[in-house]
Amino acid sequence: MEFVKDYPAEVYLLLLAHLLKYMPSLDGKRVLEVGPGAGMFMPALSALGAEVTGFELNPDFVSFAKGKGLNMLEGNLVDPALPNIDQPFDVVMGYLVLDLLRSSTGDDDNATRTQQYQSLINLSRLTALGGLCIQQVRPQTGFRFTEQDWQHAGFEVLEQVGDPMPYLVVLKKVGDPAPLEAFIPSHRIPAGRVKKRTEGYIQ
Repeated sequence: MEFVKDYPAEVYLLLLAHLLKYMPSLDGKRVLEVGPGAGMFMPALSALGAEVTGFELNPDFVSFAKGKGLNMLEGNLVDPALPNIDQPFDVVMGYLVLDLLRSSTGDDDNATRTQQYQSLINLSRLTALGGLCIQQVRPQTGFRFTEQDWQHAGFEVLEQVGDPMPYLVVLKKVGDPAPLEAFIPSHRIPAGRVKKRTEGYIQ
């Protein structure tokens, strides 16, 4: 794989270590890498037995990766209209995605807060029930989401790395995401009025 020989794969080591910690075998697992760029890390996941798909915003990267025979979807994680997929993935992973979200307007602007929350809903929609979602951002930035946000998205937090600002999170999909309004502080249901997850959220 000549086109990956100069890629600094070490940047993915922490992400990969936590993936294999919670899912020791990737054989036959459907893995989605969000924001893979030109797909430089995807062959390494394939070598571990995974069926790998990339989900990338940049059309030039998508075109390049497809030219190398990689399975790529083009789209923006903040867009409510995700590309059609046959079924959600066993693993959804992303490196430097949630701290670099872009607006869906076509401009190169940062995503709005509402769009950032939409990205969590989309991560949940892309992750199979019982599957893993592992995300890593820059340590100096940390995540802009709280544990309550992850829970609203239908995830259980298995592990966070970084204190006091987590920059890597391992999530397990345990339920459907709440409506977008539930993420926005002014629309959140007051404490004590949220039903158990098995009963669903109050609308």
